[in-house]
Amino acid sequence: MSRPSDMVIRIPDWVESQTRHRVLLVDDDASIRLMLRTKLSFVANIEVVGEAANGLEAVAMVHALSPDAVVVDLNMPVMRGDEAIPLMRTVLPGLRVVMFTGSQRAVIAALQPAARPDRVVHKGRPLSELVHQLVSLLNEAPVSWSMPALGPPVV
Repeated sequence: MSRPSDMVIRIPDWVESQTRHRVLLVDDDASIRLMLRTKLSFVANIEVVGEAANGLEAVAMVHALSPDAVVVDLNMPVMRGDEAIPLMRTVLPGLRVVMFTGSQRAVIAALQPAARPDRVVHKGRPLSELVHQLVSLLNEAPVSWSMPALGPPVV
C-alpha cells in the first residue's frame, strides 16, 4: 500500500493551460484602483499586474508590463484616458481597453475613433458589470485593433 508521502499529485493539463489575463488599472483616484484590484482579485484567471494614476504613467506601464487589458478612467490629470488609449495601442497592438468612467454617454460617443475603448462601464453601475465586460472582452479572440465604425458598447 502506498504511503501519502509516496503519492505524486498530477495536475491535469487543462488546469496548467488556463490563461491568466494580465490587467492594468488606470485611475487618478487611489480608492477606485484599490476597489477594482480587490474585486478583480476574486476573479479566476485575472491578475492585476500594475496600477497607474494617469494616462502618461499608463503608457509607460503598458510598455513595461505588456498587459492583456487596461481598465482606464477618462478624466485624469497629466494625460486623459482618451489621449492615452491610442498611444497604448501603438505600444501594444491588440490591447483591450475597458473605460470605467463617470463621464456622460455623450462625451464617450464624441471621442475620436482612435481614442475609443472596446467597452465602457459607468462608475455608477455595479462592479459586477465591469467584471462581466472585462471577462467577456478578454475571452474574445484577440484581434489587432483598428478604428471601429461605431461607438463602443455602453453599459
